[in-house]
Amino acid sequence: MNVATQAMEPLSEVDRPSRFSFKQLLPSPEHLWVVFRRNLRLFIGVVAVSLALILLRVATLTPSYSATASVLLQPRPSQIINVRSVVPDMAVNSDVVDTEVRMLTSMTLARRVYDVLNARKLGVRVPRFDRKLSAEEIKVRDEAAQGLLEMISVRRSGLTFVIDITAYSADPQKAADIANTFAREYVNEQMRDKVDATSSARRWLGTRMNQLRADAALADAKLQRFKIANGLMSANGATMAEQETSSLNQQIASARAELAEKQGRLAAARAQIQIGGAGADVAQALDSGTITSLRQREADASRRLAEMTSKYGMLHPDIRDARNELNDAKAQIQSEINRIISRLQAEVATASSRLNSLTASQERAQLALASNGRAQVGLLELQRTADAARQIYEVFLSRSKETAAQEGLQHADARVSALSSIPENPIFPNNKLVLLFAPLGALALGGSAVLLAEYLQVGVRTKSQVEERLGIRYAGAIPDLASTLGRQRNSQAPQDYILDHQQSTFAEAFRSLKAYVQLSRREPKLAVAITSALPREGKTTTAVCLARVAALGGAKVLLVDCDFRRHGSSSLLGLERNALSDFLNGMPLEEAVHMDEPTGLAVLGNPASSQDGGEQVISDQIASLIPMLKSEYDFIVIDTAPVLGIADARAIAVAADAVLLAVQWGKTPPSAAEAAIEILNDARARLAGVALTRVDITKYASTGTEDVYGHQKRFAEYYRN
Repeated sequence: MNVATQAMEPLSEVDRPSRFSFKQLLPSPEHLWVVFRRNLRLFIGVVAVSLALILLRVATLTPSYSATASVLLQPRPSQIINVRSVVPDMAVNSDVVDTEVRMLTSMTLARRVYDVLNARKLGVRVPRFDRKLSAEEIKVRDEAAQGLLEMISVRRSGLTFVIDITAYSADPQKAADIANTFAREYVNEQMRDKVDATSSARRWLGTRMNQLRADAALADAKLQRFKIANGLMSANGATMAEQETSSLNQQIASARAELAEKQGRLAAARAQIQIGGAGADVAQALDSGTITSLRQREADASRRLAEMTSKYGMLHPDIRDARNELNDAKAQIQSEINRIISRLQAEVATASSRLNSLTASQERAQLALASNGRAQVGLLELQRTADAARQIYEVFLSRSKETAAQEGLQHADARVSALSSIPENPIFPNNKLVLLFAPLGALALGGSAVLLAEYLQVGVRTKSQVEERLGIRYAGAIPDLASTLGRQRNSQAPQDYILDHQQSTFAEAFRSLKAYVQLSRREPKLAVAITSALPREGKTTTAVCLARVAALGGAKVLLVDCDFRRHGSSSLLGLERNALSDFLNGMPLEEAVHMDEPTGLAVLGNPASSQDGGEQVISDQIASLIPMLKSEYDFIVIDTAPVLGIADARAIAVAADAVLLAVQWGKTPPSAAEAAIEILNDARARLAGVALTRVDITKYASTGTEDVYGHQKRFAEYYRN
């Protein structure tokens, strides 16, 4: 396969860049830069509009100020007196803190805050919380309280026991007042609740205590009446019957012991007398002083009698006196012993009589005690009732005293840890953040607009897209005339502009296109068909300008208008004679052609007035006459109809030496271009390549960095626009 043949065939899979290489998974920085530069105007416009809208919005926003007051949950139990509180101190934990956060946003507290703020507004120092409100006033207050709740934000500060109350308002003074009033009224509300609860408890305890005192007194009275009625009066914890019985028991025991003792002494004395003694050995006798002196007398008499008997004999007269004295002493001792025995008997009789009397009294006391025992059941019941009433009364009395002492010692479980000052700068809009993030946001929107525009563009734009997507050679790009002039004004049509500006960028594009076609075929004479997939893609302008540029180069050039429906080339050049029809009807070629005086271009026109419905016949004849036309002209440009909609354009394209497919830059859908290429390939037309038309070369790398327009600024001095 030679070079010319290879140039006219579609790219093979080997020639095409790989679509699945790793480098293509992510866009290259160069490609991103190209996309950005290509959409620079869109980017700048979006950024400018975004900044303007943001600044306009910020300028029209109502500023909002925030003020924050803090409340610390910190129970402080008082140690002044050791009493239990009516309302126990709060046990601070996470659940309690969360609960208090909710309480700070209650309607009750919001109504209090409204009353305080309203009173302050009216110049009243202390609001009347207890005054009666009408239905209308209640509705107004509830609406205002709900509005206050919508103006605040309550949250816990981290994991601490501090609760931050933040108020938002367009008035900085109002924001501070609301936040501080919520904090103060929350603490005051806690204090009021505790004081009210303590006062209420004290009043209730007082009322209840009076009732309990009366109940206790009544129970005691019943108990005493029952004791009196049943003889259950007691002293030192025992009734009189019990005390009497106890005393009698002790006396009887003592009497019995005494009786036993005296009976024992009497029995011992009698036993000694019965043994044979004269009773002198009786214990009572031995203890008697009289008997002792009598015995001394007896001893003295007995001793004298013995001495006198031994000295004088038994018959001495003094011995009789001595014996009489001895007998008298013995008689007196016996008389005294008898008297002692008699006394012992009397003592036994007295002790026995006393014991009998005590025993009788004990029997009577036991009868009374038994009677008291039967009444004791009722007494115990009354005693329990009286004791219970007394204990309950004493408990209430003690609690009442504690409550009365505690009433002036109440304190809240929270305190205001920080009050808000009047804010100086609004939190919304935050001008510093606006100045910081507005440009960033505008840049982000601009970048997004660029990416969106690039994503939504459906046309073919670059050389790489032509070769990768369409699989065909890239013939070149035809710039839009206005984009080549910059700020210059131009009133000429493109086909006329190239006459006066032969060294312009616009004219150079057609010379490059002619060179590409000629190099792709390497033939001395060439017939080139210019077609497109869809109408209005710049096909006719390309054909006319290409033919004129080629004619200006000194070659013999023929332009044939084969668009039998639109007659584009004939209209651009202002032709009125149907030279193509005359030529096909036998008119000599040199007479049929119209000579373009500025360029020397020969034109076989086909004006709209000559439409007669014989397009297919004419197209078949043109196809057969192309070899004859090549014998007269070096370069033949054939302007055909769009290949997708007009069938006769395919026959003309097949007869041409090379076919250029004109694709409007950024407009023609790739699917339409692919369909046109497929049709031409199926017809075995010699497709030389795709030319992008109406390219806006002011956009950076409009056809890709690999094309000449990716470097156009470097060649600016080579052109004269």
